[in-house]
Amino acid sequence: MFALLMEQRGWEVVYLGQSVGPEGLGNFLMRLSPALVCVSTSLAERMGGMLEVCRVVAALEKQRLHLAYSGRVFDYYPELRERIPGVYLGNDLRLAVSRADQFGETVDPDRWYNVASLQPRSSFSPKLLFAD
Repeated sequence: MFALLMEQRGWEVVYLGQSVGPEGLGNFLMRLSPALVCVSTSLAERMGGMLEVCRVVAALEKQRLHLAYSGRVFDYYPELRERIPGVYLGNDLRLAVSRADQFGETVDPDRWYNVASLQPRSSFSPKLLFAD
């Protein structure tokens, strides 16, 4: 649902699903060059995999790659937010979409799509990589 709502706001979204692992992710991200990578989990059992994906993304920050994350697990265990190198979007879907949209505009304005006028500000579309 998050990915669909971001697409409706003008984002080009690549949905990776639940089976994404850190192997080869760095090279994939370098080729795709998304403005924002969003990850989400609701289960504590999946935190290990999420942390690995987050570490790969954090290592690519010099390539203008940024991380945002969400999930109910962060409500149950708020101390986990300190372990994730990125922006916490919250667990409310509408608020998370709004925050990601605003965050994307500030982190990569060269690739930002002006939804109000439906005109690209540059030759790039914003890209969002979403792993759930």
